[in-house]
Amino acid sequence: MNKTPKVSVVTPIFNTAPEKLCDMIDSILSQTFTDFEFLILNDSPNNKTLDDILLKYKDPRIKYIKNKKNIGLAKSTNKLFSMAKGKYIAITDHDDISLPTRLEKQVDFLDQNPHVGLVSANVIVQSPNHKQTKLTRPSDNFTLKLEMMRQKGRCLISNTCCMIRTSLLNETHIKFEEEYFPCCDYRFYMQLMPHTIFHNLPDYLVIYNSYPENTSHKYEKLMLDMAGEIWMKARSNNPFMPHTENKQTKYLLFGKILLFSRENGFIKLFGLLPIIKIQKRY
Repeated sequence: MNKTPKVSVVTPIFNTAPEKLCDMIDSILSQTFTDFEFLILNDSPNNKTLDDILLKYKDPRIKYIKNKKNIGLAKSTNKLFSMAKGKYIAITDHDDISLPTRLEKQVDFLDQNPHVGLVSANVIVQSPNHKQTKLTRPSDNFTLKLEMMRQKGRCLISNTCCMIRTSLLNETHIKFEEEYFPCCDYRFYMQLMPHTIFHNLPDYLVIYNSYPENTSHKYEKLMLDMAGEIWMKARSNNPFMPHTENKQTKYLLFGKILLFSRENGFIKLFGLLPIIKIQKRY
């Protein structure tokens, strides 16, 4: 492995079910793309079972770290971000499975599209009885952000299938914020939205395990409340992000006052006076 890997795969773990942990690790070690470091941070330091599992793996790409005490998902994720040496950071949740070509396809896309700062993909949702459902999301940047701004709590970036340019995090200093638990990832992507181009690959690259013990089920009520707060702040903080897809794309101040509209490649003042011709940024 190179001293500086192309990709840093980062995974915080906390009392993860042994079988799911092993499946997740094996899925990363089996990737067709191999130039990566695999940073696994144990935030349940008293769980000796997880120690035993990790110490059995001899792959030199794995770097196993333990917190001295539990610090939570947000701080653990930020710690992994700060340790990452790769040009790209691939986030992988502790209980999901990355399909073999995930890293290869995402690296290839970012290499070929330097203007894109973040790429995710479609996922397959798997129930406890192994029934699988394909979850398809928009691919292009504009539609992704439009839908995220229009609909409360609709995060169209799958955290467990996301790859980000490390430079983007270094430049923006955007991190996971623990006060937004259990929606830290939703807040993270809403904060990144005005700073870069998003893209979802049309491929299904991750199997997301849905079961009663995972965070989205354990904290369902809290997630709904927190998602609403995050969404309202995003709309307030980004008044010029598109909120509607009518014949004109409208840019509203405070979500109410029409200042500009985009039509046929022009920005129009008050929706009437063409003042500049631009390319899509969002």
